[in-house]
Amino acid sequence: DEDGYFMIPKFPEVIEAITYYISWKMAERNWMKDGNQNDRLRWLDAKNMCEQKTVEARTLLEIPSADKILSLGKSHWKQGPERFYYK
Repeated sequence: DEDGYFMIPKFPEVIEAITYYISWKMAERNWMKDGNQNDRLRWLDAKNMCEQKTVEARTLLEIPSADKILSLGKSHWKQGPERFYYK
């Protein structure tokens, strides 16, 4: 926003992805606390839904993958030592 705070885009897919991320982390916490099989299955379902919704939100917002960002950084911003070698 105008004050420099990061804001969540107002797309339903992004809100769903964040909601599923929170439920995934809460399910993980319950599973680690109790350790029973039902909590583990809830955690696994929440994790899968979170990953699916995150992919949908990234596609909607056209966010490149981490591999693409790293390759861009290596090819454009990282300079090798040969650039500064003078004969």
